[in-house]
Amino acid sequence: MPPARRLAALLLGGGVLVGGGGLAGCTTPATQGDDGGRATTGATGIRSASPATSAPGSATRRSTPPRSTAPRSTAPRPSAPRSTGRAIPPCSPQELPAEVPPVIAAIRAGGPFRHPRNDGVTFGNRERLLPQEARGYYREYTVDTPGASTRGTRRIITGGGSARSPLHWYYTADHYESFCEIGDA
Repeated sequence: MPPARRLAALLLGGGVLVGGGGLAGCTTPATQGDDGGRATTGATGIRSASPATSAPGSATRRSTPPRSTAPRSTAPRPSAPRSTGRAIPPCSPQELPAEVPPVIAAIRAGGPFRHPRNDGVTFGNRERLLPQEARGYYREYTVDTPGASTRGTRRIITGGGSARSPLHWYYTADHYESFCEIGDA
């Protein structure tokens, strides 16, 4: 047996099958223990992955299922984001501030945005409150707070689709502590 194959057999099976059917590299043959029928290999104490099915003193082989060689699917992903197990409530029209519709219009138009360095950037979803998606799925946009000297805490988060026509729209008034989903944006 070539050395590489012998090494692989030792690593995978705890021993190497040799001419007479015995195990090389083990001091005692595989034995049936008091552990529910799982075989142990003598001095090594290595347990096989499956119950022993061969006669005492003969080698047992472990088989691993072959890996799939089928090509990965190239079908488009479904449009619905994966669930987090938490329902995101819909936004009621009364809870959305008057500054939201102009931001939605700017997103649909592709800009201009009041905060061009911050609007349209990838939202990382580090809080994991929105459905888990691949990086780049979500974008964030600032909803100005009247009288605030900074960007404030209000944001629109979009997901999926294109930058101008996202599939999902979310609003947060408390800087990612909670979200509601904007319907018919």
